Formats: sequence, structure tokens, C-alpha cells
Amino acid sequence: MTKIPRKGMSRDDVFDELLRMESKDLRFSSGRVLGSMYTMPHPIAVEAHMRFIEANLGNPGLYRGTKEAEEKLVSMCADLLGGSAKNTLGFATSGGTESNLTALWMARRVFGKGKVLCGEHAHFSVKKACDMLGLELVRCPLDENMRVTAESIEERIDENTVSVIALAGSTEFGTVDDVEGIAQVVGEHTLFHVDAAFGGFVLPFMRELELAVPKFGLEIPRVDSLSVDPHKMGLSTIPCGVFLYREHIGGAMPEFYAPYLTSSKHRAVLGTRASGAVVGAYAVMLHLGVEGYTRIVKKCLENTEYLVRCAEDIGVYPVIEPTINIVVLDVGDAKAVQKRLRDMGWYVALTSKKEAIRIVVMPHVTRSVIDNFINDLRKCL
Repeated sequence: MTKIPRKGMSRDDVFDELLRMESKDLRFSSGRVLGSMYTMPHPIAVEAHMRFIEANLGNPGLYRGTKEAEEKLVSMCADLLGGSAKNTLGFATSGGTESNLTALWMARRVFGKGKVLCGEHAHFSVKKACDMLGLELVRCPLDENMRVTAESIEERIDENTVSVIALAGSTEFGTVDDVEGIAQVVGEHTLFHVDAAFGGFVLPFMRELELAVPKFGLEIPRVDSLSVDPHKMGLSTIPCGVFLYREHIGGAMPEFYAPYLTSSKHRAVLGTRASGAVVGAYAVMLHLGVEGYTRIVKKCLENTEYLVRCAEDIGVYPVIEPTINIVVLDVGDAKAVQKRLRDMGWYVALTSKKEAIRIVVMPHVTRSVIDNFINDLRKCL
């Protein structure tokens, strides 16, 4: 058991201990982390985060500037994802897990306990939230392109369905469900939530590149809520997610009374809320703008295509054609290949729907990184 020391340690001794621990951590700058949906945060996000390091949006009356940054961040995300100032509300969260939990919490408050329909590729946070809230999870099969279709939902939806969740940039395959089609079969007594935690900072900028992107966000009137994570492709610091919801379902959002704080009404799941990352997200969005994000997404997509070509050159093919900057490669015995790659210092992920290796082509995954990876992958097959 580790105990607090009776006599405090010097600063140098403390940092000797921390540096020992840090040496065990992987860095995105190494180029060896290929299975993560995160990357190095933008320097301006880090600087902004540190300036607001003591802020706590759980007590917003003390941090009115931080609260203003949150409101502007939420507004920008709503605008990016098809919402409007007239009918879209929201707040910052710790990420997609909290946002998905909040959506299902709202559904249970309005419609009671019942079924939640989602795809077999849904993020594990959906199962976690259903377990916490006493909801029945029903996983719907995917089509050959690893998407949930309207037909798959329509076959399983019934009067006991309290929520349907669609994905816009799935964790395993990067695919976009038929959100517009699903919206047409979701009944009025069901909350329709879109998990765009990853895709929310990719798909809008693909449109800027004039690439074909289906409707997936709040531009679809039937979508009730949406989650997006600036701490992924938004290049913010961790933790920062945003939960958006329609004004007409605002009454479903729980309110809790806390008279000892500067704002007595609280809606978010968390009480104390890490807030430096919220300002970091706002700062990097201001700094990069649409043009900056579009350049970053363009480079990631180009490197995605390059990875696929290089893999095909050694006889390895994607399970499906990449939708965004996520590549799933069929390497045969994926677990064995993953282990061999790990022994060589590469960190790739596995998929569960079809056993394969998954690579997320984040900004730190450059062409030189891809060349080195392909050279080692050839040895692991």
C-alpha cells in the first residue's frame, strides 16, 4: 500500500518520481500509437487550458469568463453540426461517455424504462449507460458496409423503445449510419440520439472538401440530441465533449438544486467539472477556423488513402472502404499480428464485429510513420 509520506519530498525528488512514471507512457509524437482516436492537442489549446486550470464550471458564478467560453463553444458546435441558436441547447461534458449517458438519462426520465436500440458497433458507453439506468439494450445487425439501416431499426422498434442511437463516425469502422432513414422510422415517443463523438469534427470538413457526406446531424429535424468530442479530431486537450439537444426536449434534462453554490440549478451529470479543456477547445476552434480544420482533415484523408495503397501493395486489404480516417485491415489472425506488432513497438487496435486490425489516421500518423509501419507489418504477416 502506498502511503502519503510523513515528511514531504523536495520538488526534485517529486519530479524524479514523476519522470520515472512518465517514461512508461507512450507519446503520440513517437508515431507508434495507431489505434487511438486522440492525438497531440494543439499548442494553443494547451496554453488556454493552463490559463484556466483552476476554473470549475460546476460553480459558474465564480467563473463567468469560463462560462462564456462554454456557451460560445456549444454555439459553435451546434452551428457546425446543423443546429441553430433558436432551438439548440447544450453544455460541455467530459466526453462521449457522459454525453451518451445524459441522452439516455433524458430518455428514461421522459418515457420511463424500456428498450434502447443501437447497432452492434455502438460505443461501449451505451451498454454502460443502459446498465446504470436499468434500460434494455437491443443491438441491431449491421449491413455489409458496417452501418445500421432504417430497416434494421424498423424491424425491432416497438412501443417499449425509449431511445434509438445512431452513429456518425463509428469507433471501430468510422462508418455513418443511415441517420436520415432511421429518423423516418423513429416514433414520437422515442428519443433519437446521434453519437458523433469522433465524426463530428471530420464529416463537416469533408463537406468543405466537396466530398459526399450524408446528412447525420441536427439538420435532420427528428434528431433530438447529439454528442461530439472536441478532444478528438477537434485537437483540444482532454477532457472535453459537448452534448447538444433540442430546446423542445429541454424539460427532460434533470435539474438539481444546490443553494450553497453561485448557481443553484445544475443540469450536468458531473458536479465538479474540469474546465480548462473547455476553454482549450474554444481557443483552438477560434484559432484554426473552418479553413484550418479542413486542411487537417484533408491531410488525414490523404494519408488514409496512402495507408490503404501501401497495405494493398503487400497483399493486405481493408475490410470495407474507409468512410473517414479510420482503416480496418484484414490480416488473417488479427490477435497474433497485433501481438507481433506490439513486440515491435506498434500499438494498433482490434475490431470485434470482424476480427481485424484498426488504424486511426490522426494528424500524428504521417506518411513516414505509415512507411515504417507497413515495413514492419509485412514482417508480422
